[in-house]
Amino acid sequence: MTDLLPLLLGAVLASHVLVGLDAPADATPARVRALGPATALLATLAAPAAWCLEAGLSASSPLQALRLFLQVPLLLALAWASVALQRRLRPAAAPGLLPVVLNGAGLGAMQGAIHQPDLLAALAMGATLGLGFWLLVQVSADLQARLPRAHLPRALQGAPALLIGTGLLGLALLGLDGVLP
Repeated sequence: MTDLLPLLLGAVLASHVLVGLDAPADATPARVRALGPATALLATLAAPAAWCLEAGLSASSPLQALRLFLQVPLLLALAWASVALQRRLRPAAAPGLLPVVLNGAGLGAMQGAIHQPDLLAALAMGATLGLGFWLLVQVSADLQARLPRAHLPRALQGAPALLIGTGLLGLALLGLDGVLP
């Protein structure tokens, strides 16, 4: 869990700050509700796909050095499929999810899955990473919704308060390390 925590927190920050989900028009509850399942589905599909790709590449294969370059097109195809399925299941979902879904969560799931012993473990890791990312996106969106109403000094308003809140959330989640075997 210790190695997944920075990955999840970084992916949430990338989704909210760098990709632009923190703009008032984009941070609607409908968009956040659509982002969570799409990214969870992407991580759940990407982890076993990366494990199968890794199992297909032998250690002596010259393509082993190009593993990341093989994973990125696979991730793009899976992200497109995840967003297409999201649009089919929820036609009223906010458009433009593909750039937001293509964040570090899917690639992190792929990188973590290649170290799993079997396909079932890779699937479980991808599903838990996707659900954890969904939870962190919801918590971060709630934090962003509450920040404008909080009485903060001007220097702490906006991104500094979000970074402090995310850091405190990370510390709280690190306290859960070791709860499960």
